[in-house]
Amino acid sequence: MIKNDYLILIFFSFLICASFLYKKNTQIHKPELLDISKLNQKISDNINNIDFNKDLITSYNIKKNNINSIYYENISSTINGININSELIYEKPLNFRMISKSIFGIETDVGSNDNFFWFWSKRIENKPLYYSDHKNLKKTYLRTIFNPSWMSEILGINEITSGKLLSYNTNYLANIQEDVNNTGRKIIKVKLIDLHKNALFGSYIYNMYDEIMISAEIVEYHLIEDNYYPKKIVINWFEENIQMNWNMSIPKINQKFNKNNFLIPNIKNKIDLKDYKLR
Repeated sequence: MIKNDYLILIFFSFLICASFLYKKNTQIHKPELLDISKLNQKISDNINNIDFNKDLITSYNIKKNNINSIYYENISSTINGININSELIYEKPLNFRMISKSIFGIETDVGSNDNFFWFWSKRIENKPLYYSDHKNLKKTYLRTIFNPSWMSEILGINEITSGKLLSYNTNYLANIQEDVNNTGRKIIKVKLIDLHKNALFGSYIYNMYDEIMISAEIVEYHLIEDNYYPKKIVINWFEENIQMNWNMSIPKINQKFNKNNFLIPNIKNKIDLKDYKLR
């Protein structure tokens, strides 16, 4: 298997992505926030806006606090001519399940519950179930984009409780958080809040050199009872020059789910990721 095919397989398997599109940099969707230096330059300009920014994020969090779960019956895409349909459930704080199917049956199963997160793909040799305990996430050597919590964060229903708040032009409020990835290196996470919709617009991750690694932007929304939910998410993985699209059905909000939806699959061939380095 050539390198690019292997990257497609691994990336699809871990993210259950709705679409993979290899494009040159001149063609790839350009994120709203590409250069983080634009934010760094604004830090001093925002000193007098601290209370105002806090009021904005408080309003945002009040809306998100009323959303306990989200369910997408279908996230559709076409990959190499094959139609892929995914079902997604996210129940705060840790219950997550996304199963993708093609005409050949179930392709991937990724999920998490209060104790574990896991991933399975029939396209991987011997079809093992990869899993680990949440407390061992930093030991798994997962690249940032494979972090299961990131998949739920980009849906835009979580509250923002930490980090700096900066005004980014007249349209967005930026939330900036410093973190460390699974290899021990510093990263910076940025979220852009659309002030007109009071909704998440974009999620961005930068490396220690302020170079953008990942972006996820909600370019179309569903409006349900004065709340905006993703209709289409465009995700860029700049390290590999890969773009994907999630085309999402109308979600159902605050449904109750049976705990069985979030049970780790009963597969004999299991590999604990804390003992396994992903290349």
